[in-house]
Amino acid sequence: MRSIFNAAENVFGQHSAKYKEFGNALISQQSDAELVRVAKIMSLTAERNTFPSFQMKVLRQTKSIR
Repeated sequence: MRSIFNAAENVFGQHSAKYKEFGNALISQQSDAELVRVAKIMSLTAERNTFPSFQMKVLRQTKSIR
């Protein structure tokens, strides 16, 4: 979870709304139930934020093959 928070901070910045969508970054101070909740939120947010960039990479590779 920490590496995903670090990557999101590097890409979006710590004070951006996109970064805050990933959940509470203070994971060492959370209960197990809260960690599970944050992990679910993080998974959905990461999937939503990374898929468009993945699509662009595929499109660029497809164009370079032609």
